[in-house]
Amino acid sequence: MFPRMLLWVAIIQPQLLSGLVWPLGIMTAISALIVLLAWRDVQDHQRSEKTHFTPKNPFEIKTALQMGALLAVVMFLAKALTEWFGDTGVYLLAGISGVGDVDAITLALSRMAGTDIASVTAIIAITIAAIINTVTKGSLATGVGGARLGRYVGLRFALMILSGLAGLGIVVWPFTIG
Repeated sequence: MFPRMLLWVAIIQPQLLSGLVWPLGIMTAISALIVLLAWRDVQDHQRSEKTHFTPKNPFEIKTALQMGALLAVVMFLAKALTEWFGDTGVYLLAGISGVGDVDAITLALSRMAGTDIASVTAIIAITIAAIINTVTKGSLATGVGGARLGRYVGLRFALMILSGLAGLGIVVWPFTIG
């Protein structure tokens, strides 16, 4: 998810990359390390049961229309909440959006950055969406897989989140001085 978010930003608003590469880049590195270690454990304890997964085609017209509709709603809400509540509204929308999806909020805030909202606001909000989405995925893993899986995933996700917050602190800290 984190590299995909960085890709969206690179396409829509490349000047945000220097700020987002810290929180999302660090979270990418930590998650890649976690996956590598988990993969190594799975290789050591090869499972006898194979599962078959058939991914959906993201280019289906229904999927594209749903994404377009979601993006339109998020962009409308982002503009409205910015007008009504300023940066706090953007952060609130990012948190709510992050529960379900990060793509629409990443695209919307990337478009608004530098014109409708400050770049640092977009960076913070996109990071909030990524963190909330990670928490949501951890909660789903616990709900579906039980407490044991929840602890396993939760500890690793906590490490990812804390590293992302540290990366965000590197970006935001200069704005707090003065």
